[in-house]
Amino acid sequence: DLENSISAEGILEPLLVRKVGDEIILTAGERRLRAAKNVGLKKVPVIMVNEEQPAEMSMKENLLRENLGPVELAEGFKRMKDECGYSQADLQEIFGKAKSTISEILSLNKLPSNIKDICRKEPEKYPLHELKLVAKQKSVEGAKRAFTALQAKVDGRSKASNASVSGKAKKASSAPLDWFIAG
Repeated sequence: DLENSISAEGILEPLLVRKVGDEIILTAGERRLRAAKNVGLKKVPVIMVNEEQPAEMSMKENLLRENLGPVELAEGFKRMKDECGYSQADLQEIFGKAKSTISEILSLNKLPSNIKDICRKEPEKYPLHELKLVAKQKSVEGAKRAFTALQAKVDGRSKASNASVSGKAKKASSAPLDWFIAG
């Protein structure tokens, strides 16, 4: 997907590099650089930074990617708090999210590791608003029960999404008009 985008439009956001002695070190943009090489680009746009904390900058860039799942985001926010000393207010400002959303995302770090592993493999199946209910459970067993119920719900959604297109169209055409009017 990234390779197709770069092949069609080029690199839209420059890579971040810094100079250390005589070497140029990539600070942020590893995925874009690999994709650019794979599609045969010989040059890529870069911005030279004098960043003292390249790991911090790389973490921010990775967390700003849109395709991260809620668990990956939670783990990244936790790293920024633990390794870089960021507060929840700092995260709120950097990522443009409400304080409650930052708190909910961070709460996912309480999930048992086996649940986090499942969520990392299929992040699109387990949205934040569902996972936060699992994370609120007071015990590991409670979290496992809640997650099992969530998996059953998700599996039900998957079956429903495989329904015939004509059935979906029929339901959509009978929806009240006020559902489609911005108010």
